[in-house]
Amino acid sequence: MNIEEIYLRHVDTIYRLCHIYLKNPEDAKDATQSTFEKLLVRKEPFESVEHEKAWLIVCASNLCKNMLKHWYRSKRTDVEEMAALPAKETPNDETLALLYELDDELRRLVYLVYYEGYRINEIARMDGINESTLRSRLARAREQLKLIMEEEQ
Repeated sequence: MNIEEIYLRHVDTIYRLCHIYLKNPEDAKDATQSTFEKLLVRKEPFESVEHEKAWLIVCASNLCKNMLKHWYRSKRTDVEEMAALPAKETPNDETLALLYELDDELRRLVYLVYYEGYRINEIARMDGINESTLRSRLARAREQLKLIMEEEQ
């Protein structure tokens, strides 16, 4: 297992996922770094590139969830931080930008399905959740996105 190759293969995906969760480029960078630090101490080899990517996604998701629960984050106030982002940090896809309006759970699901190309059964295996539950959540997310898009018009 060559850590550098794994890093180069997945760093962009992991960073974008962390940014989707945390809505902050600095926190997303920290979470991305922590995810790859966990990879450094992992002893077991991966079964495939897909297994490696799935492990990194689950690890990053869990780290982000923990960061969101941390007391410091709940007491902190960000003043128009997203508006001050440099252009390269800001999603250039209008639909991706709309994902920030969804709940964390729905935002992650939509991102994994439509931007990373995962199928519902793959996400269900990664997260240990029933496929029908994920399909219902995806339908709810689509409906919410539709309402958000209609409001913006």
